[in-house]
Amino acid sequence: MKTKIQFWGGLKTIGGNIATIEYGQDRVVFDFGLVYDPATHVLDHHIKIREKTRVVDSIKLGLVPAIPGLYAKEELEKDKVGDIQHIQSAIDEQNTAVFLSHLHLDHIGAMGWIAPTIPVYLSEQSLQLYQTLVEIGEGVDGNREYEPCFYQKPVEIGNITVTPLQVDHDVYGATSYHIKTPDGTFLYSGDIRMHGQHPEWNIKWIEDARKLGVDVLLIEGTTLHPAMEEQKNSEERLSERELPAYVNRMGVKCKGVMVINFYHSNLDRIQNFYEAAKTLGRTLVLEPKTAYIVSQHMTDIEFLMFDNERVEEKKESWRERLERKYEVITTTEINEKPHNYMLQNSYPNILDLLDIELDSAFYIHANGVPLGSFDPAYNNLLRFLERYGVEFRSLHISGHVYPEDLVSVVEQLKPNYMIPWHSYHPELLSVNQHEIKTILPRYGVCYELDNHTFYERK
Repeated sequence: MKTKIQFWGGLKTIGGNIATIEYGQDRVVFDFGLVYDPATHVLDHHIKIREKTRVVDSIKLGLVPAIPGLYAKEELEKDKVGDIQHIQSAIDEQNTAVFLSHLHLDHIGAMGWIAPTIPVYLSEQSLQLYQTLVEIGEGVDGNREYEPCFYQKPVEIGNITVTPLQVDHDVYGATSYHIKTPDGTFLYSGDIRMHGQHPEWNIKWIEDARKLGVDVLLIEGTTLHPAMEEQKNSEERLSERELPAYVNRMGVKCKGVMVINFYHSNLDRIQNFYEAAKTLGRTLVLEPKTAYIVSQHMTDIEFLMFDNERVEEKKESWRERLERKYEVITTTEINEKPHNYMLQNSYPNILDLLDIELDSAFYIHANGVPLGSFDPAYNNLLRFLERYGVEFRSLHISGHVYPEDLVSVVEQLKPNYMIPWHSYHPELLSVNQHEIKTILPRYGVCYELDNHTFYERK
């Protein structure tokens, strides 16, 4: 009996990472997300997956892989054509568990479609934040339970031991997983960065992983690109810790309202905008959903909740509780002294800016949606701001490890084999230690680990 690993997604994409590691009847699956690429997505934004047949639709469209034993029998039986009848449904004979590294949709977007009989693990912090996201309507499709796992505390899946390790990424609760089988060890990095708010977490991660041993390293390579050397020399690279000072320099020049667009599961980003607003003498104004996240997870932050003055027939219970606890500010009040405020505006709510005095305003795009020019909505955003004379400022602090740091991380971990993925160009990862062998796996191929030796099964 040998340990088998197979790759189902993420080998030449940003996100959508899915791999299975098996030993006998024991199996673990790592991440279960959806690839985010709106320009090439098989469905445009007008077409939604049908709720009753979401699993079979997604398999047929290639949005999720046809992994045997992962989907419920009653879901697969909804296939009327018979295209996917060959897929084995979840059965008791195989001991399967799924582990998710963090809450970005390209890693968890399809987790609700996994058979409810299969445990799905998230870090304790991730699960706490996810429960908040569910309350505000930002949970994933599907209705199932999730299990918490805890940093440094191993989870036994039969003969496979999975140890969650904390890492720093641009979302709360990010996790790397160390996997041990009778044949050797794997380390799945998840998504990481060394220039985040907590580089000390990654330093400890490297130390702990080395103590546990790393035969095969599965490492993210998002920033690998043919022009990465030119990019390194041309772009201004900021760390998360440098954000407040950078925003402060912008704020000194801004005579109107400062509008900010960020991803609200990045709690470090919210904290740093708050620090910048305090230094500038501005009040942070948050949209209701972000305000609720802050109220549940960041109780030391002072803010006003933005009331966009929309008429709602019935407010959600979470919003009613929020309005009883926090002060609300209207567009009329903001327009009296716009220079006093730092106002959050997410792209779906961009029309709210039509009610805001935008004279001398700055718009700071800080890794919010739309993420970049690969998304057609990005140019729409720029056209909107240009139409109203709003100065656009891009503040890009990547959630992913820079290439030079990536090399350093691999060399410190000292695996016997490394597998770069979560990248358009995984072949570009090269390290100076020749004893580390690079593996570029292929779909549909099974690989084995036997007595710490990794190879393709013939």
